[in-house]
Amino acid sequence: MKRLAHDLLDKQMISADGEKVGRVDGIILQLHQTTAPRVIAVESGIETILRRIHCGGEWLQKVGRWLGVENDGAPAQIPFAKIRTIGIDVRLSLRADEAGTKDWEDWLREKVIERIPGSGKEKKENKK
Repeated sequence: MKRLAHDLLDKQMISADGEKVGRVDGIILQLHQTTAPRVIAVESGIETILRRIHCGGEWLQKVGRWLGVENDGAPAQIPFAKIRTIGIDVRLSLRADEAGTKDWEDWLREKVIERIPGSGKEKKENKK
């Protein structure tokens, strides 16, 4: 179990299209009475990090729901079967848009950053 945490936790995840999509913040295990636990998914998101450092995190999902963040800002769960390789980073067989790891980032960009004068949104709109 210690080796599993060492090999997965905090590693950068790279999508099938080569984009960084976050870090592995948690590991989801399926427990059995008669066999060893089985890894079914990895989690990525600030709520998982808060739980790891014993600061709760459930409140963040309530805030996400209130703000209208996609999926209430819940951590993304990547099925273990979608992990292609584990090495210096974790390579996924999912595209970046399928990973679901950027809900908070997308909300922040749309609702806050793009509304700041000089954020670059004007340049994008003028090109269209």
